[in-house]
Order: sequence, then structure tokens, then C-alpha cells
Amino acid sequence: MPLEVKNVEYTYSPNTPNASVALKGVDLTIDEGEFVGIIGHTGSGKSTLVQLLCGLMEPSEGQILIDGVDINNKETPKDIRKKLRLQVGMVFQYPEHQLFEETVLKDICFGPKNLGFNEEEAKKLAKDAMKKVGLPLKYAEESPFDLSGGQKRRVAIAGVLAMKPKYLILDEPTAGLDPQGREEILAQVQQMQKELGITIILVSHSMDDVARFADRIIVMNKGEKYLEGTPREIFAHDEELISLGLGIPQVTQILKRLQKEGWAVRTDIVELDAAKEEILKAWRARKGGNNHA
Repeated sequence: MPLEVKNVEYTYSPNTPNASVALKGVDLTIDEGEFVGIIGHTGSGKSTLVQLLCGLMEPSEGQILIDGVDINNKETPKDIRKKLRLQVGMVFQYPEHQLFEETVLKDICFGPKNLGFNEEEAKKLAKDAMKKVGLPLKYAEESPFDLSGGQKRRVAIAGVLAMKPKYLILDEPTAGLDPQGREEILAQVQQMQKELGITIILVSHSMDDVARFADRIIVMNKGEKYLEGTPREIFAHDEELISLGLGIPQVTQILKRLQKEGWAVRTDIVELDAAKEEILKAWRARKGGNNHA
């Protein structure tokens, strides 16, 4: 069943002079197995939204439904609400700052142990999670603080994955990484999503990342869901996105520039391979036209 947000509102410091509305009337559905990107400028409400999704906060109004059950309904038994909330795992920005155990294995085991798994079961879950995030088992007894930035990020993701969530929220998972590290992390997440059928919710400031990896994008603005659609549908609204302080993928920028210079190219393309084909096709057409002349 999907993860549903129904008419959700959230106000910080309600009933005070400092009251601030962060979300208003948000409705959305995230299906199992989807890879969803959430974008929006600072203050758009996206961070508040994902904290509500994983149960860290409760909405001022509205419902968050997992498997059709409102996770904040006090009439639902507490153990059922807790079980449902655990189906949503969240990896915060710079999660490596939360690593604290002596070894990688112990750090990843922390979550499963808190869920009641014994030592042997926790180790098995931890090792399975290491494999799923592409972290070789040879690092199991290493100190997490001796690893590279990208490897630390994998340890943090594995720590959440070991608790077997149905939905995994990644808040700026590539922040601070070099281009190679960004590519490796997101490619691994995409592979994991396809192999496990896990739902990925990616919060990112990178238009290139969400364009390349997300099946669907949700644009937040001033606490509301502003746009929703496929990457091609969303980035067709380039002027609107720019006015919101966002932007469009580099691939789309290049195609638009070529079109302005007279190249016969489509500008609704966001995938790198498709853009290459489009540019080659236009180049061949131009070359053929020049030869004919």
C-alpha cells in the first residue's frame, strides 16, 4: 500500500507571536517501489514534510497514512503505530557525523539491536546491509572514522537499511561529496531500489540528481505542493523553476542553448544518453545540410 499525505498542515510555535506556517494543505501519494525526488528552495517545506513522513513530528492538521493507517492516531495501539513508523527510515544530511561505534559492523548493528534483534541476528542484518550499499565486508572491523567520506555515507545508509524499512528517505545524501562519490552513492541507491523494491524518497538541491534518478518529482514552494510529475514534465517549467530559486539540469540547459543557436533539438530531455543522441542527430542533420549546399 502507498504512503499517503492527506491535507497535512504544520505550524511551528503555534498560538504564539512567533507562529510560522511550514506546510498547508499538502496532499500526495507515494507508491511502493517508486523513486521520488522532492525539491524546493530553503524554507519551501520539504524538510518539514519528510520529518512528518518518518514520524519525527506530528502534523498540526491532516493525516500521514502508512498501509492505510494514520501513524498519529492515538486510538491506534501504540505498538502498531511504532511498527508502522519503523517502516520509514531516514538518512539525514551528513549522516556520517552520527557515527560513533568502534567498528563499522557495530555501528550498523546499533539499529537492529534497538529493535530487539540478538547479536547474531543483528550482525547478519548488518552484513546484508553492507552488501546492499556496496561496502565490502573487509571493512566490518575497521573504524568508521578511518573511511573516506563516501564510505562513511554508505555505513550510515546501511545502518538505516539494516532495520529493513519499506520506505527510505535520503536528505541530501551526496552533500559534500566529490563528483565520483556523488555518482557512486546515487547509482548504488538506484540499484538497491530496483533489487529490493524499496521506495526511495530523495530530497535534493541538485536538479541533475533528481532528473537522472527519480521516476517522479514533487516541487515544494511556500509550504505547498507546487508541481508534480515526471522529470521531463517538471523541467519543462524551466522559467517557473528558476523564479522559485531552483533551476534545470545541465543537460537541459545545453539543449536550450543549442536551440537558441539554431540547432534543431528538443529541449524537454533530461537524460544524458538521450541528450547525446539528440545532439548527434541534430549535428548529422546540420552536416548533411551543409554538404548538400
